[in-house]
Amino acid sequence: MGETLAWDEVPMTEEEVSEEEMSAAESNGRLPAMKFRGTCESSTPSEAMMPEYTGYQAGLKWVVDEVLECPVGTPATEEVKDQYEGRFQYDNVLLGHPDEADWAKNRRILVASRCGLMNGQEIPGNAWSELIVGKEAIITTEEKPSKKDPTKTYINVAFDGYEAVDGSESGDSFDDI
Repeated sequence: MGETLAWDEVPMTEEEVSEEEMSAAESNGRLPAMKFRGTCESSTPSEAMMPEYTGYQAGLKWVVDEVLECPVGTPATEEVKDQYEGRFQYDNVLLGHPDEADWAKNRRILVASRCGLMNGQEIPGNAWSELIVGKEAIITTEEKPSKKDPTKTYINVAFDGYEAVDGSESGDSFDDI
């Protein structure tokens, strides 16, 4: 930490803040459970520490282009749209691993299929590093209790929370796993 100063020693000026900058600042923070049309802005790899193995995951950053329902099941008002459009929702997709659970593979296939990443029966090697960026999807988020502290909740993308923008789906919600 640097030397402590008095405020009269620090050059301070007024700071103009544009609506665009205000919107960017508002794009951080917690979103409610909702359904929205979004575009994947970026994908970042990271290690995924699973109980049985250490693998990798794609950290997807989705920008909320249009709020469709908020809360889920209720059409979004203009006020809600103004409040949340332009903000970000994050999701992780586990990459393939020989020791992965069926649910991890099923979710990866589901997301790849509904985001238009499949090449026939194959998920291309660059699906999560390149092809996902710029893709659009309809995304449903849900509120879940924290496993560490049940008094707290968090918002995440539902297991089957991806739909193709054109309305097509793989046909399986994987509710049975």
